[in-house]
Amino acid sequence: MEKKFKTILQQYLQDSASSKENEAIESFVHKMQEDGISLEEVQQNLPLKNTLYRSILAQSSAKKRRLKKRRNLGVIGGFLILLLGTLGYYLQTDFPQTYTSAEDTQLITLADQSKITLFPHSELTVSSSYNQTDRQVQLKGKAFFAISKNKQLAFTVQTKDLETSVLGTSFLIAENKTSTAIEVRTGKVKVQTKTPTDYVILLPQESAHFENQHLQKYNAQNDRISSWNQSLNMVNASFSHWKSSIEHEFDIIILSESKAIQHIKITGDYRNSNLQDILDSFCFINNLSYSNQNNLITINETNTHDSQR
Repeated sequence: MEKKFKTILQQYLQDSASSKENEAIESFVHKMQEDGISLEEVQQNLPLKNTLYRSILAQSSAKKRRLKKRRNLGVIGGFLILLLGTLGYYLQTDFPQTYTSAEDTQLITLADQSKITLFPHSELTVSSSYNQTDRQVQLKGKAFFAISKNKQLAFTVQTKDLETSVLGTSFLIAENKTSTAIEVRTGKVKVQTKTPTDYVILLPQESAHFENQHLQKYNAQNDRISSWNQSLNMVNASFSHWKSSIEHEFDIIILSESKAIQHIKITGDYRNSNLQDILDSFCFINNLSYSNQNNLITINETNTHDSQR
């Protein structure tokens, strides 16, 4: 839209604009002069900028009779040269670009040559300052992203519940009313909830799922991987704390009839690990064994039960 706006101004100054475009420009400038509106006021007043911007584009496409050039063409020309260099610059940041797909998949190429495949019935909104001060987009629905590398500006996708950040990679995001899934093809991706400390780091062939306000990570074998939640980095933690943290992270139940286990103090970093590795490590260090039957984990002392995995 901003490109079309600048083109109309340039065509007017070169005397190559259509009659409708001439009238739109002249009416616009005349109105500003009558109302005593300065360029400084336009630059500082966002609603005014938006109104004037849309007014020119709307009038330039409306069917109106041709007006004679105003005698003060030199004044208008000088005014528009200033306008092109200032108003045009400021206006370009006011309007995010929104893409909507209906029945067909849509391929979108952004200013940094990143390519996005927007699946049917999805919507993508690109920041008005994209590739200038940020690389932010918002997604509703499903899209595949092939993102150009830029170490200075991270590429960020915001969905209803999550924020996904990368420097340059390819990944898939699928969102519906109750859940969101992210799958990484190449590179490294950070997926974060609205709580900054609740996030996972994904590598190729790994995925993340957000459902029921809970973010889970899976590896290529579809094993769950724990998040980077600080509560999983433990120092002298009690067994009850370890138990509740692991149960919450993996949606499992942990049982133990051992009285001695209740007095164990646990130090370990259980972030970014799968459940089997966590249980193997915990039981090896504390001379315990465990069995896993349909996500019901039973932990025993080694002399009472053999390990079953």
